[in-house]
Amino acid sequence: MITKKTVLVLGAGASQPYDYPTGHELRMNICRELEHSSTTLSQRLQQFGYDYQTLKNFRDDLFESDEPSIDAFLEKRPKLIELGKLVITLALMESEISKNLFERKNWYSLLLGKLGTFDDFDKNRLSIITFNYDRSLDYFLFTTLSKRYPDKKEAEIVQKVQSIPIIHVYGQIGDLPWQNKSSFRFYDPSTFANQPAVQLSYKNIRIMHEIDTEKDPLFVKAREQLEQAEKIYFLGFGYHQMNIDRLHVKDWKVDGKEILGTSLGMTDREMNDTMKRCYNNITLRVLHAGSQDVITFLRHHVSFT
Repeated sequence: MITKKTVLVLGAGASQPYDYPTGHELRMNICRELEHSSTTLSQRLQQFGYDYQTLKNFRDDLFESDEPSIDAFLEKRPKLIELGKLVITLALMESEISKNLFERKNWYSLLLGKLGTFDDFDKNRLSIITFNYDRSLDYFLFTTLSKRYPDKKEAEIVQKVQSIPIIHVYGQIGDLPWQNKSSFRFYDPSTFANQPAVQLSYKNIRIMHEIDTEKDPLFVKAREQLEQAEKIYFLGFGYHQMNIDRLHVKDWKVDGKEILGTSLGMTDREMNDTMKRCYNNITLRVLHAGSQDVITFLRHHVSFT
């Protein structure tokens, strides 16, 4: 059981072990898929009423912008936000393959093992801030508890899962059935056939052009969790300046806190530059260059107590 107030901050690299793309990979996947009118993504978008020339123009602008992610691209192109949200949702839905979460014993399994028994679950002092749109961790926790404790009612399972806040600061690609009984989409790529559910899903995505992060309730809640934390771990995070500043990292009082982050693929110079960009309030840990994935980082550097 996690007894010290702990916050995990998730970037795209945290979902990558389960076949979700990083921000750069998602952008490039979309560009490849929209290069031709006959691809699955192009065909599905056309079923939503977009002509291929519109999609081709979107693709060319996204590709030639050389932005690090489609999110960064859309922040500067508000007229394309509606299409962009749908593109993101349809692209990420392809990764909603349940078996990936259970075949690949990675850090979700490691974390679950630290959370204790069913009775102790809501005593954990853990919260999670995710910059990802995917729902894989939410789905994993609910599903594993449901299968481990079949005698428990769904409402009891939901209460236990929700006792660990998972704050999707940028929204998510739809609610799961246990999150919203009246408006949900199953964790399954085949749900594309249910177009109304997909439309509701992409409307849950939040592009920063649309909100004031200083007043937004989700960002306010996220910053409150970070202020109260004794331990903060950035997992698979990109450390983009806007996100660092939206979390008020510069203003953190770090004395007595452990604040660490992964640094997969970074050189020593890049790590030093990143820590400076984070106002030297986040320490990046490495074993040796290129080896610092999420589960390796957790096993070597994090004590969940």
